[in-house]
Amino acid sequence: MDGRLHSTVDWGAGLALPSAARDTASHPSPASSCGGPVLLRHSSLAQRVLDSSATPSLPSGSNRRGQSAVSAHRLPDRSGPDGDPVSQLSSVDRVFYLKYGQNISFASFVTLLSAWKVSTRQQYVSTWVQWVEWCDENSVNSLCPPVGKIIDFLQMLKTDRELAANTIIAKKSAILNFVDDDCRKAVKKASQLLMFLQGLSKAACKEKKSDVWSVREVIDRLKIQVFPMSHLYFLARHLVLLMLLFGGRRIHDISLLTIRPGAILFENDTVILQPRYGSKTDSASHLQSPMTFVNGPDEMLSIPLLLKRYLDISAPVRKHCTDLFVSPQDPSSPASVQKIRSWAKSLLDICGVDDTPGSTRAAVATNSISQGQSLDLVMQRGNWRAAATVINFYFRPS
Repeated sequence: MDGRLHSTVDWGAGLALPSAARDTASHPSPASSCGGPVLLRHSSLAQRVLDSSATPSLPSGSNRRGQSAVSAHRLPDRSGPDGDPVSQLSSVDRVFYLKYGQNISFASFVTLLSAWKVSTRQQYVSTWVQWVEWCDENSVNSLCPPVGKIIDFLQMLKTDRELAANTIIAKKSAILNFVDDDCRKAVKKASQLLMFLQGLSKAACKEKKSDVWSVREVIDRLKIQVFPMSHLYFLARHLVLLMLLFGGRRIHDISLLTIRPGAILFENDTVILQPRYGSKTDSASHLQSPMTFVNGPDEMLSIPLLLKRYLDISAPVRKHCTDLFVSPQDPSSPASVQKIRSWAKSLLDICGVDDTPGSTRAAVATNSISQGQSLDLVMQRGNWRAAATVINFYFRPS
């Protein structure tokens, strides 16, 4: 997908966008051209894609005013009148189609699409939306950016969003997946970016063994937390942090929870939740283990009890959405990983923890091992694959 292709395609056509959603304002010319005309700019609607999905399990691509099909506003879920198979793709996969499906048969594209796991495609499109929005705010051509602008975006992820080095490097890969081919080749060879990524990794190694916060103190705060129990946002936020603290899993694992038949079981005072396929540790021969939670003496810490309440209040508004956690703004759509992460971050702030949501992994592992739990149990509950990873990077006794 290069600049020449963009000059011949109306990215707003057929996507249920009003005419006002497509304008003709242009980005300033980048420092070096990628061999095509400057793309049309889009408005800052990209955040919408993080709250919506064209299918229950996939986040949709969003926000474009012609600059890039990858930044498209939510695509409609409907078949074309001629039975075109492309119209049957999820919005995420249609983003990949616009980049990789040109000049090949649809069957060839389906084979090509298998190069990425479903969860990876979701994450790539989500990252691309963030990138396009940042480019719009900073007058950068998202499909052919200068190397320095990519570096500035990655630094913003570290400074403003406090993302881990490995996460930032993965987001770099997502961006390069969709930029102009010639631009990607040049960026990959750029010594400036290579040195920045080295610095990012080395700085992260120095920070990895920092002290962890007290899980017990946060739990004590949650025990007396007061909020509107009939409000989707507050109840979901409370449940997410409890699941992170009592399980120790990744936030992405929490986003894979579903209410599909067989994936959730209430039994006496226990709930068993089986995440769908898509975890970092999942493979053709391995699926992460179920999450199990039990009611306790404190109502505000009893996940099965609170979860039943959440399902009761979300049932009338979730429609066909089968993800466990739904977007409070649009309950018929799943809550994105970014949204779930923001819930955990905001509640940690309220509990006096000035750290990232991902820090719960180290805090829970350290607390559990320090209290005498076996390493095998900690690994099972936290969906760990390697004991050495837990001990070397996440167990941080004071």
